[in-house]
Amino acid sequence: MSKKATEHATGTTNSHHIIPPQAWQHDIFSCFDDMGKCCLGFWCPCILYGRIQWRLRHTNMNGHKDCNSHCWSFCGLSACCMQWIMGTMQRGEIRHQYNLEGTGRNDCARHFFCECCTLVQEERETETRKSLLIFPNLTGYTAQTGMTYPTH
Repeated sequence: MSKKATEHATGTTNSHHIIPPQAWQHDIFSCFDDMGKCCLGFWCPCILYGRIQWRLRHTNMNGHKDCNSHCWSFCGLSACCMQWIMGTMQRGEIRHQYNLEGTGRNDCARHFFCECCTLVQEERETETRKSLLIFPNLTGYTAQTGMTYPTH
């Protein structure tokens, strides 16, 4: 039996359909488009980090607190200038979850050299992508009533 016939019979193939990574919807330097997030990222990056972590793990912001455990962890590492480590890991998680372009080295450089803009980009990206997953009608499919003939 040929290799092609064997693959067809077993239902397996060696070809993989890999979806290429997508581009980020928000540019790294478009952080100034939302001054509220920009100021929060500059003055309180730990709160923005905690918000992103919450959004990655929950479907909505119900129950979110600004000073959550992720915020405090980020704040603690900021005291010894090591917060970029958590930021790098978070960016990798975002890229993996949403199949976005980038590399670990690039993630590290962005968080090390431009943390404010990077956090704002991540916040806007996760916010946008989560909103795309919310559907206004969650009732599902409803079957239409059948046609009826009038009775005489």
